[in-house]
Amino acid sequence: MPTEPEESIMPLLLLEGVSRSFQGPQGPFHAVRDVRLALSPGECVAITGRSGSGKSTLLNLIAGLDAPTSGRLLLDGIDLGALNDAGLTRLRREKIGLVFQFFNLLSTLTVRENVVLPGRLAGRNERELKSDANALLQAMDLSPRADATPETLSGGEMQRCAVARALIHRPRLLLADEPTGNLDTRSAEQVLDLMLTLPRERGTAVLIVTHSAEVAARADRQLVMRDGVLRPEGVPGE
Repeated sequence: MPTEPEESIMPLLLLEGVSRSFQGPQGPFHAVRDVRLALSPGECVAITGRSGSGKSTLLNLIAGLDAPTSGRLLLDGIDLGALNDAGLTRLRREKIGLVFQFFNLLSTLTVRENVVLPGRLAGRNERELKSDANALLQAMDLSPRADATPETLSGGEMQRCAVARALIHRPRLLLADEPTGNLDTRSAEQVLDLMLTLPRERGTAVLIVTHSAEVAARADRQLVMRDGVLRPEGVPGE
């Protein structure tokens, strides 16, 4: 008896021919060129490349902070191009976690308050939010620093706080832009361990933009961006 075909599984993140051009004094500048990419739940992909290669522009497109000139982006089956500004804001609050190189913690809030803020903006139940925050602070080894303010933290502690904040609303996709760029080796390893382990346990896809070969080596797949074109690592440019 013939077996039934396996059910097709939709990628969590899908980019179909995504391009982004800007008009400059010398004519159009193509920052991102015909990018095609698919990420599955729980998968980690690292993108490397020189400064100016288009990595940050691509990350902004995936986060809905910029719109492509052409092509289509789908996150969890939702077409970002079909959303208005309010819809994109809601999508980020519900489905995307962002980790930045420079932490972007609010100096007037404590560690705990910084962590829970995205969950409150997303309208999560306060009791569940507090429970999740406590679990994340413990996982990030930040429980003793929960009531401290950012200026009293080390670089590694600030970045671990930023990772906890990015995960508090249980995002489907975690985007990280040079997340270890300002950390010493030990802190970078600790942050990377936490940033990869917890999301994978939750089925969150992780996309990391980095200059570090060591960070990229920890990913399931490594891609390189050259002149706006995304290729598997090791594939020569044109």
